[in-house]
Amino acid sequence: LREIDIYVAERAKHEEARFKQVQSNLELVRGQFLERLNRPESSEDLSRWDYWYMLYPDGAWRSREKFADARKYSSMWAHKDWADTPAARREVLIAQELCDEMLEGWVDAFPSYYFQFRGPLNIGVDTAIPTWAWEMPADYDGTGSEWLELALPKNPPPAEQFSWTGLQQDSVVALPLVCVYLPVFHGGEFLGSVGHNLSMSGTLDDVTRSDIPGAAHFIFRTDG
Repeated sequence: LREIDIYVAERAKHEEARFKQVQSNLELVRGQFLERLNRPESSEDLSRWDYWYMLYPDGAWRSREKFADARKYSSMWAHKDWADTPAARREVLIAQELCDEMLEGWVDAFPSYYFQFRGPLNIGVDTAIPTWAWEMPADYDGTGSEWLELALPKNPPPAEQFSWTGLQQDSVVALPLVCVYLPVFHGGEFLGSVGHNLSMSGTLDDVTRSDIPGAAHFIFRTDG
């Protein structure tokens, strides 16, 4: 029992450090985004929209398929009812530039970071689900989804509050994920959240593996 106690304590420290690193990285992404958003606008800010994106026949905006290499480019999907305005386009293009610049250094160390803007519109990186943008239906309805309610809450939390989901799986993403979101405010206005998908496949496989014949494992959330 003493050895188990030591293992549990050390494992908890290890997992907590991983979660704190995720939060630190999201703060970095948000800070860089806001710094660029505060720069004076230029006539070239919106000129590259058609270079990166196109309006698909189903009514959704998505990245062009020539940018489908998730190890080189971030991907974008916008709901068919997304409000297409110059201000919204500028936010998306800034996010594209930022995510792509960080991708080269983070592609293996931190391969999931993205922006969830109102609309909804999602743009960012997740190498574990490289084709998600083209698989998302134009009329995708995430109502009731824990991740969407935390990413785009009706009553946004304080700017420094992180929101973690429980285990998430849906028709688009079959991998078991835990998602975390940090709200993005600009000039007092809530723009959306910066998020991360933390794959739980390895964690679940590890904690449920046993060499003891007949052993069974159960993992409970704090809410039961």
